Amino acid sequence: MKELIFNRSVLTFFVITLSCVSISSAQNNKFVRKYTQIGVFDENKGDYVSLNEANNSFVFNYNSNGDVKKYTASGSVEILLSVGTVTEGETEEGDTFQYMTYLDKNGDEHILILYDNIQLGLVEYITYGTLTLIVHYFP
Repeated sequence: MKELIFNRSVLTFFVITLSCVSISSAQNNKFVRKYTQIGVFDENKGDYVSLNEANNSFVFNYNSNGDVKKYTASGSVEILLSVGTVTEGETEEGDTFQYMTYLDKNGDEHILILYDNIQLGLVEYITYGTLTLIVHYFP
């Protein structure tokens, strides 16, 4: 019986260690997501106040810190500094996503919600003092 418990403990340790290595490796792989539409969402109205064609690209894990490089439709480039760890979640509809908090050069907070289903896009919550802007990027 002790041998069985020991073997389960070793197996559990191995699986946890392997999972941690896999997650760490995945977080450091650079990848790009390109979006062709942008929508600004109004929480009070529960709907988009604007939906426009706009080419925006995000380079995730831009460097070893896990920062994001954002190329906007206006031609500007912004580095968002990672200030946390990636958290995974799931919507009520069963759509999985990852989210993380970043800071821009002014110290304003950006929360990026990246859906695993690329067609669902990317949601960015940008907090300027007491105002929060919700931007949804669509492929």
